[in-house]
Amino acid sequence: MGARYVHISEEEFDEFARSKSFLRTNDPMLHANEIIYERHARHGMARMLIYSTISTMGGGGRKVGSDAIRLVLQVLRDTEWGGVGWKAKRVHRTKNWRANLTSRMHDAAEMVHTETCPLCGHAMIKRTGKHDEFFSCIMWSKTGCNGSTR
Repeated sequence: MGARYVHISEEEFDEFARSKSFLRTNDPMLHANEIIYERHARHGMARMLIYSTISTMGGGGRKVGSDAIRLVLQVLRDTEWGGVGWKAKRVHRTKNWRANLTSRMHDAAEMVHTETCPLCGHAMIKRTGKHDEFFSCIMWSKTGCNGSTR
């Protein structure tokens, strides 16, 4: 039998988010009808976003089945936030949601290297190669920068 859905109030989510140093964001580039929380990481080179499932139009959550909390990591590219650099496994609204979301936050923090790219100065994120994990420049797909920790 699967885990049971639990209701998470707006106040409860706010309290949890603040305890983890997340604040509500009003970034106009994030088009969503749910409350989104933001926390900057790694010297401002990355930010974690929590899509709470709680509506901006009255505080209720989405209906069961479309109610998973999502955590994504965005990295700074030049002067703009890039697309999603990494998505965590969804967090279902069950009694263990706090512990599960905290675990995803830890995973996200590990995705961004503490050092910047030695070639261009942008953030570096964890990648998985054929034989190992390494950090490489987030600009690789856009400019071909080959900065890495290999």
